Amino acid sequence: MNRHFFKALLFFALHLISLQTNAQRIYFSDTTNNWICSRGGEMGPGGMSTWSYCQYYASDTLVESNGHIYTEIKPGIGWGGQYFARALVRDDTAAGLVYIKPQNHQNGFYRATDTNEFVYMNYNLNVGDTLIMPLVLGGRSDSISMHIVQQKDSFLVGTTWYRQLELYAYKGMSGGGTSNYTRYTIYEGVGPGSGPILEPSTLNEYGPPNLSCFRNQGAIHPKFGYSCDPLALRKVVERQQNFQYYPNPTSDQLRIKDPELSGSLYAVSITNLHGSILQHVSFRNEITLELEQLPVGLYFLHFFNGTLLLQSEKLLIDR
Repeated sequence: MNRHFFKALLFFALHLISLQTNAQRIYFSDTTNNWICSRGGEMGPGGMSTWSYCQYYASDTLVESNGHIYTEIKPGIGWGGQYFARALVRDDTAAGLVYIKPQNHQNGFYRATDTNEFVYMNYNLNVGDTLIMPLVLGGRSDSISMHIVQQKDSFLVGTTWYRQLELYAYKGMSGGGTSNYTRYTIYEGVGPGSGPILEPSTLNEYGPPNLSCFRNQGAIHPKFGYSCDPLALRKVVERQQNFQYYPNPTSDQLRIKDPELSGSLYAVSITNLHGSILQHVSFRNEITLELEQLPVGLYFLHFFNGTLLLQSEKLLIDR
């Protein structure tokens, strides 16, 4: 009887350890996750520059498809929200895989042409192994991107070790005309550093987005820095209005759009770094702002419904 008792006690202790380990582990589909990304590129004679670009968050929406349960990942606050298709993601923790199933975003500049599930991250790859992903945005010349593992390492969050892979994209993600952003790192349970956030492709000369901040369970992980725009670190509510504004950086014009085309009356202000209002206009559905009178520099956009502030963003004017 004692032998059976000790076996049961040992099993219970191991089960508790397993639960504690699982509780500490970060999963890519965790609905508390926030990803803040930035872009970098040549900004005229001043050389390289980076700016806060977009936010991704895991929504509370769960979707069943082909016998699998997916978490919905959405672009939130930021200019990148109007570019990227929404995606469904699922963690196969036993196999060390993350799957992405792109969703067609009707309001996006770029539409997902391939909505089939594909392996987005494979934490089991070794140095020299290759990961192949489709280019899912319409209008791209290549149908696949190819990523080879250059280095394999690990990193510590709390008391849990996670795998870390450095990849080199040698096909389908060249970085455009100014710089090559083809080397990036993926962190198990977190996502990529400078590399594909959701879609493995390069949109323009600024290369792929860079992961500048990652938040899980309400905590910013020091590994990924503190250079986050505090305006973007809140969970985006489904009912919140997320206005599209582009291009950013811009030179003379800025187009603003209500993605829902609701016909409601909104207002937008442009302020300088000191908070002085330089432009304030009302609009319904969409509007184009003329900016040729504003000098090169950094500004802020503020979107209002009456006196209620809905959204604040950075705007870069460069000529």
